[in-house]
Amino acid sequence: MLEINLNMEPYISKSQTSILEVCKLAGIQIPRFCYHELLSVAGNCRMCFVEINGMEKPIASCVSEIENNMSIRINTPFIKKARENVIEMLLINHPLDCPICDQGGECDLQDETKEFSSDYSRYFFNKREVEDKNYGNLIKTVMTRCIHCTRCVRYFSDVIGSMSFGTMGRGRKTEIGGYFSKSFHSFLSGNVTDLCPVGALTSNKSAFKARIWELEQIENIDLSDGNGTNICFEISNGDTIHRILSRSSSLNTIENNMLSDRTRYGYDYIEEVKQYTHNYNYELKFKLSISQTNKYKDRHLIIVDEYIDLETLLYLQLLKKMNPDKITIRAVRSYCKSDEQVINFDNSKFIDQTKGVCVLISLDPKLETPLLYVKLQKLVKDDNLKIFQIGPIFESDFPIYHLSNNLSDGIQIIENSFSKPYKYIKESQSPTFILGDSINLYTNKVNALGLYIKKLFPSSTVIKVRNKPNAEAIYRFNICQMLPTDFIDKDFVWALNLHENLEVRNLLIMQRPYNMELIWINSFTYPMEKKLESVHIIRPLLPYFCKEYYMNQNGLVQRTIPLKSGPTNQLSMFETIKMELPLEKNIVHDYFKIGDGSLFLKNYYYYADYSNNNEKRPIEHYNMLSQFNKYTKDLVHLSKVDIKVSSEDYYLYGRFGVFSKNMKQSSKQTREEKKNFIDFRNFQSIEDL
Repeated sequence: MLEINLNMEPYISKSQTSILEVCKLAGIQIPRFCYHELLSVAGNCRMCFVEINGMEKPIASCVSEIENNMSIRINTPFIKKARENVIEMLLINHPLDCPICDQGGECDLQDETKEFSSDYSRYFFNKREVEDKNYGNLIKTVMTRCIHCTRCVRYFSDVIGSMSFGTMGRGRKTEIGGYFSKSFHSFLSGNVTDLCPVGALTSNKSAFKARIWELEQIENIDLSDGNGTNICFEISNGDTIHRILSRSSSLNTIENNMLSDRTRYGYDYIEEVKQYTHNYNYELKFKLSISQTNKYKDRHLIIVDEYIDLETLLYLQLLKKMNPDKITIRAVRSYCKSDEQVINFDNSKFIDQTKGVCVLISLDPKLETPLLYVKLQKLVKDDNLKIFQIGPIFESDFPIYHLSNNLSDGIQIIENSFSKPYKYIKESQSPTFILGDSINLYTNKVNALGLYIKKLFPSSTVIKVRNKPNAEAIYRFNICQMLPTDFIDKDFVWALNLHENLEVRNLLIMQRPYNMELIWINSFTYPMEKKLESVHIIRPLLPYFCKEYYMNQNGLVQRTIPLKSGPTNQLSMFETIKMELPLEKNIVHDYFKIGDGSLFLKNYYYYADYSNNNEKRPIEHYNMLSQFNKYTKDLVHLSKVDIKVSSEDYYLYGRFGVFSKNMKQSSKQTREEKKNFIDFRNFQSIEDL
């Protein structure tokens, strides 16, 4: 520990800490432009000047480490004059267009100018102009406003791994841009709009629509995949979404504070939902009033998918427990051809604990889970992580050793004690196997495969990726895959928020008996509903972001502030089911508040209530592996068919991509400009080990 003096007051701090970080911990705010907590240090804006006793010139606090008995002064007249000169230099070529700039109200240059700048200008010459760059249709650029803080350059080079973007020119001709004439495309490019301190890089989809002080912030979670990333809606007029921002999580790292472009710009599908529901007359579809049916004498088949909210799912489970002979719950799960329940394995552990080796099986992280891809890239760069791949080759920014295109040959290579991959995995301290969501198509026993891997490598961690917001809860609640035999001896079929695809259409039209009543409950109607002449009831539902409880793939139950959106006749799925299939009392909210683990929550990791100061309540973790300890490889059928990805287009992956106009435009632009082949340079064979 080192003793220092800040503004004539004594402090104690750890060594190898910058002056700026120490001042931040002490509650002393130092202005800065180039410094960002989650990026590498550049030290080129010179705004964070401080004065050190014994030194004639001021020094930049972001690049200078503290020393023992160092005396630091922050706001002396000398430092104030130095900051005034820095601001004056930045404003020499900065345009005076604050009234029309989208960054107005949250611009760092505005704030620092008001605080430290002079009240008059000494510059009477023409300002320079810089040509705007093409960063795609999602990011709006006004490069004349750029102050060369290089945050965007460090973000693209350090985080995304793209070296085609940087600083060009010298002196007055310095500018930020790409080294090639083509536009820049990345699935994480939208995060630069949060990093840019001025209005040079802003969101193109929210340009000229509202001011920051007119927007209301609502905390929520990302539902485009199973990560449950913390996000924040900025809305106006009660329900109009203008943009989505990242929200700081307890894990304060760059990959935990980023959003993929699909999350950040795919929100416009909600506006499509509202427009469609406003123009659709649901009363015309009410051919049968459900109040005329005797629900407690009839048998009901309830079909859900992996987008259902946790509150509704828990309610259905409690309802089933009270009426076990009359209610059956089934799920239409992605990439699943059997009714096997894939157990949790080690999903409560984080990928950050991986050391040495990581094996990807039937997974394209760049397409399915972008934030996982960023974490792997960081581990490869910082910890020299070796990554093996069983499945299709995908475009990567870090080296990957490809084992096989099919599951059978890949597992044979891993289990062969004379192979190089086996030796690397065996010698690794904590190897990690990540199973993709589509692995169910290539083996009939995913559980046996996972346990066989843990038997081969006892210190390994096996993680099953869930690509849907509540897929983990579907598995933990032991809800089986929907099969045609489930229609037998049922009187009513409830289709809850099912997505229109060939599987659902075949299930509800071809497989369902003609005399069975169908109740279709959805966020908005798909073209399929016009073809379902046998639909008896269609009820409107609020979109996914208007729900309250979800569980991410790590087993974290997240409670958010629901987004109020949609017409007055729309209800949440929970309210609809509760109204149509009532219980004697409302026990769902009480169950969550108590946190009792005796029924369904016994296998939860922990429960986070984001509507109450991020409170985390520990809940007993139930080890589900004990009941499957008899599985061996002999029970597994490994397919020799080449593994294929579900989609080759990142922007059109999942519901948010399919129904988002922003994602369709980005997909079209990318396909028009991008090469027609994948860059395989980072993929290597096992002979290169």
